[in-house]
Amino acid sequence: MVASGGTKAVVAAVAANLTLAVPQFTAWTRTRSSSMPAEAIDAAGSPIRPAVPTAAVIGPGPGIHPATREADVAAPAAAVA
Repeated sequence: MVASGGTKAVVAAVAANLTLAVPQFTAWTRTRSSSMPAEAIDAAGSPIRPAVPTAAVIGPGPGIHPATREADVAAPAAAVA
């Protein structure tokens, strides 16, 4: 199966981010630096971020329901005292 140009770019980006995450986790295990696991998780999670808005556009998942009541204009939820 031959991947298209866009798919190749996505696969390359995921591979690059995971390639960065592995040494960061390794550095954390050796140095116990508190910033290393955060950086590694950030690098590993980078490919997931673009999928989040896409999932929101597809539609709500199970357990997410639209409001059934009309908005209360007399007491809006974002009112500041």
